[in-house]
Amino acid sequence: MLINYHFLAAIAYFFVISGILINDDVLTKKLIIVACIFNAFYFHFLGLHISSVMMILTGIRILTSIHTKHFLAGFFFIILAIVAPFYLESVDYISAITGITGTIAVFWLKGIWMRTFIILTSFIWVINNYFYGAYVAFFGELLVFSMGILKILHHNLSKNINNDIID
Repeated sequence: MLINYHFLAAIAYFFVISGILINDDVLTKKLIIVACIFNAFYFHFLGLHISSVMMILTGIRILTSIHTKHFLAGFFFIILAIVAPFYLESVDYISAITGITGTIAVFWLKGIWMRTFIILTSFIWVINNYFYGAYVAFFGELLVFSMGILKILHHNLSKNINNDIID
């Protein structure tokens, strides 16, 4: 049955990577919401309940950010990320940090800066997943992190090339 749980994470990371590579911010967010659903189940089945709840909150947070960029909405999700671990019986507290960095990304940033904070959030998930033995999620987030870095490098390279042409 454990293989099935890992399959959920593999599906999730397909959606996340697709979202990172797309230039449309709203579509990126929608694909990450789908990934959050798969990852919430994956972490739940592994007994990492804070990670599971953070995935649910991430999906809700991203959905909310599609409809509003209001400061108080973002602040609400940061407070949730800080408070949630104290009410859940679990050990995976590192994932709670992702609630803060992810909220900053989807509420207050856009474009390449949004993707930069998503990559930072991904790196925190890499640490969390390795530390708690969620190895498929570890490799998935490592791939997301790597693809995100490549996307930013490509963006900066093409920006520099375009500036050279204009000058």
